[in-house]
Amino acid sequence: MSLTSYDTSLAQKASSNPPKLIPFSTIECALSSLLSTPEGVSAMFASQQKAFEQSTLASKESGISSMLPIQTAGQPPQPSMRAGSGAQVCIKTGYTKNGEKMVSKVAAGGGDDTGNTGVVFVFDQRSLRLETILCDEGLLTEVRTA
Repeated sequence: MSLTSYDTSLAQKASSNPPKLIPFSTIECALSSLLSTPEGVSAMFASQQKAFEQSTLASKESGISSMLPIQTAGQPPQPSMRAGSGAQVCIKTGYTKNGEKMVSKVAAGGGDDTGNTGVVFVFDQRSLRLETILCDEGLLTEVRTA
């Protein structure tokens, strides 16, 4: 019996279509390019506006979108982390009904000497497979929050 005997296609799926890994340097370059023009800034704001509209309570109540409760580690009532009393790691997940993707973001920061860091996982809604890992080190969160 093998570790994958419960799903004989698992090893084939994993080796034939591994998740795409996007390094920080690629994300930084794409964001710099996008934010260097008025059209790029407008496109970013339009995307954020759409995301905001899809995350409203009315959108959730009508079944258009789902943003799961944020999971936070390192803040009360959870024990603090070694990085300091303000350190925390938050996991946020969301998707839209009939959308193509589901996104989970892990953002960490608030430590005494840590700065921010993070990663974004993009899943396919049909296959539920992890498609892309964005190693953004928290940059996407910083741009969204700015």
